[in-house]
Amino acid sequence: MTDILFLCRRARASTRCGASLDAALRHARQAQLEGTEAGLRPQDSAAIDRALRDLEFALKSTETHRQRLLRKADRKEQNQ
Repeated sequence: MTDILFLCRRARASTRCGASLDAALRHARQAQLEGTEAGLRPQDSAAIDRALRDLEFALKSTETHRQRLLRKADRKEQNQ
């Protein structure tokens, strides 16, 4: 039973992490829009684009990890 609780706690932590990444992604998109309007230099714009790609990848990886933890908890619960 403790394994299931541990996995669920980790999944909740992963969800919180995903929410933080989502907020960071929104801020980066806003920075990209404001930078475009302000005439940001191409190298600065490229850095924001790279940050957006990295944040999107991290968010997808976090969601995949959370789903994996929940599936593992479900399997453990079915076996008990």
